[in-house]
Amino acid sequence: MNPPQGSLSPEQTRMVQAQLCRVMGHPVRLQILQLLTEKGGSMPSADLLSATGISKPALSQHLTKMTNVGLVRTRRVGRFLEVELPNLEIGRACGAVGCLLSRGTAVHIPPVSSSDDAA
Repeated sequence: MNPPQGSLSPEQTRMVQAQLCRVMGHPVRLQILQLLTEKGGSMPSADLLSATGISKPALSQHLTKMTNVGLVRTRRVGRFLEVELPNLEIGRACGAVGCLLSRGTAVHIPPVSSSDDAA
């Protein structure tokens, strides 16, 4: 999933980009990226749990999906799990999109239905 930088063809790059976008396409995962970016790229999973307000199993599922595509990585620090962004640029890019949306500069914002929030 993580080939050396610069080794992907343009088509492969688009495929990987689409996969990343699919995983990032959930509000909780975007919130996790935002929180990690705001904290400099790393924070304890317990703090993420508290900040997101979701259950421990739900956080675990989101982190697994994010880890599988390389958006985050986790490491044990004693009894605790530290969650890290391997690349802050991804978090900053998501933040930039959020800025565009909050300023109303998006081309079109479709209505959001509750079914869009399914994990």
